[in-house]
Amino acid sequence: MNGTKIVTEKKAFMVMDAATLGVPKDDPNYYRTEVDYAMRVTNTGEFLHSAPWSVWAQGRRNVSHGCVNMSTTDAKWVY
Repeated sequence: MNGTKIVTEKKAFMVMDAATLGVPKDDPNYYRTEVDYAMRVTNTGEFLHSAPWSVWAQGRRNVSHGCVNMSTTDAKWVY
């Protein structure tokens, strides 16, 4: 989603679980991922967060489930 957003919730550590969005565990789109420096920016579940596993793709490819992935250093700075 684009537009102006504000951070409405912050958690230093969070488990992102697709089941909270109604995705069953046997679905290929299911994920359960631990993240640091999670900042909610929409009520529908869009977050900014650390994603060290995708630094290679950040700014080049969409490898997210809808969040804004950042390096740990950058996410900590924004947090």
